[in-house]
Amino acid sequence: MRHMQRHQDVDQRCFLTDVLADVDDRPLEFDSWVEAHPECANARLVSEAHTLHWAWQAQSYGMSEDVTDAHWHAFYKRLALA
Repeated sequence: MRHMQRHQDVDQRCFLTDVLADVDDRPLEFDSWVEAHPECANARLVSEAHTLHWAWQAQSYGMSEDVTDAHWHAFYKRLALA
């Protein structure tokens, strides 16, 4: 995450945010980063981008009629964290 803080270039920041947002599960490091640096826009950006991606993982990327109630529940629960 320190690598992310050094980049001021918008394209590099966008790329790194996209890569970190695509991490599976929910790494505690993202929340720790935000807690340790609440003023850091990069920390919040990565954490929220990841939370949205994580919510879509729960929904399983299927068509709405193919998504189970359990997947919808997990999707909305995770989305509320964003």
